[in-house]
Amino acid sequence: MFNRRKSIKGSIDQQKKGFFLKEEISNYLIHLGQKRTDLQLDITQIVEKLKFPTRTVEELEKGNVCFVQYPLNYFFSRQYAYLVGAEFPNHFNMQSFKKRGR
Repeated sequence: MFNRRKSIKGSIDQQKKGFFLKEEISNYLIHLGQKRTDLQLDITQIVEKLKFPTRTVEELEKGNVCFVQYPLNYFFSRQYAYLVGAEFPNHFNMQSFKKRGR
């Protein structure tokens, strides 16, 4: 019984950790959009350089972690960050961008 409780608690802790990491990623993506604005780059310039659809860039800048399917959302975020000169956090690994089941 003790092991089961410990397992359930560990599972809940992982879910909380995943939720807060998603929040952090979302805030980071919004920050990238602000950085683009600060650099006076237009979305069309980003689209042209990265070859992303305009809607993808707009969703990314809204903090939508699932703006495209996994794992493309991870790679697009990294590319976007690089383009605007932002450091991509080391703890944002590819699995962090995976949609969690309910």
